[in-house]
Amino acid sequence: MERLLSMLGAHNATQKSKEIIQLETRLANLHWKRLLDRIFHDNFSEDEEIVVLATDYIQKVSDIIKTTSKR
Repeated sequence: MERLLSMLGAHNATQKSKEIIQLETRLANLHWKRLLDRIFHDNFSEDEEIVVLATDYIQKVSDIIKTTSKR
């Protein structure tokens, strides 16, 4: 990611890549932990469909977007 940012002309690509990873981690932590807990706890098969209701997820994503630099 750092190299790609540098190739795109970003200044301080190391710091920017860390910020991107932090954002991605915050977004992933909202949703995937609960989903994985549910999958492993109930031992779903690979072909079983899973429905995830994410109303609070959307609100949390919105909050993260509001507090994250547009850059």
